Amino acid sequence: MRLLTNPASNMPASALSRYDILLARQTIVVDQQSHDTRADIPLATIDRWVATAKEFPKVLGSTSADLVPVFLDAVEKDRDLLVVVTSRRLIQTYHSAVSAAATVKTRVARKDTTIQVVDTLSTDLGAALVAIAAAEVARTGLSAKDTAALVDELAARGRAAMHVQNMSHTLKSGRASLLKAWMTSILQVRPIMGIADGDLRVLGRIREKDDPVVALADHFSERMPDRPRVWLGIAHGGDPSLAARCKQEMEGRFDVAFSLVRPLSSSLYLYLGPGALAVFVLPIEGLSRPIPTPAPLLDV
Repeated sequence: MRLLTNPASNMPASALSRYDILLARQTIVVDQQSHDTRADIPLATIDRWVATAKEFPKVLGSTSADLVPVFLDAVEKDRDLLVVVTSRRLIQTYHSAVSAAATVKTRVARKDTTIQVVDTLSTDLGAALVAIAAAEVARTGLSAKDTAALVDELAARGRAAMHVQNMSHTLKSGRASLLKAWMTSILQVRPIMGIADGDLRVLGRIREKDDPVVALADHFSERMPDRPRVWLGIAHGGDPSLAARCKQEMEGRFDVAFSLVRPLSSSLYLYLGPGALAVFVLPIEGLSRPIPTPAPLLDV
């Protein structure tokens, strides 16, 4: 079975290599010039785009036309393809993948070819954790259909919360409507945002002087007081020491079986900006089948 994900999942290069995961095309368009996000884009470059572009840059996911040849090549070598992508409410790649899968099934000679498309209901490391889980399960020999069903079950459990420190990116993006409740006191409070039903939502607020690490950890502790066994993802907007402190705080509150700590993906950083901190929690207990725990990754 072959796996494919999109760059918005922020998948570490070592994970792509370990599991032989394909990476779909995704771009950020800056004043009509496209930049492929499969290559690392420095956060400082994105800051410059936001500051100088005539229009706020746009993230474009894969089209069906992009994916059809990739899918055809994949199923020619491996009968089964599992596509694990970021939330359909945040980027178009899921819908494109469903369309591409339908097209490919009419073109392949082998009628037992399967293409399963999974919506992780998340983004960034929340999606990466789900994709890595899919890869670990696939290694056990489970069928593509059963793997997709288990991954769907896992994805539905995911939680995310994000602290926006510098709101310049968010305001310029046009997503300021998310923050209406605090526009009158924007200098005194900062939003805690998250993903609900696959969409970005405002979950709460903290005072500017409050510690975002404690606030985010409190957010999860209040919703999961029984300290479950989890996989953890922490993505930061250019402050690795903040992310490291957050990891330590979360490990003190939860039974963390596996973790990833990385800079934010270029597509999420575009909206959250410098100093942002995003935490993704994936409870793994009580699933219909156990998820193998991955070996640590080296480039996170």
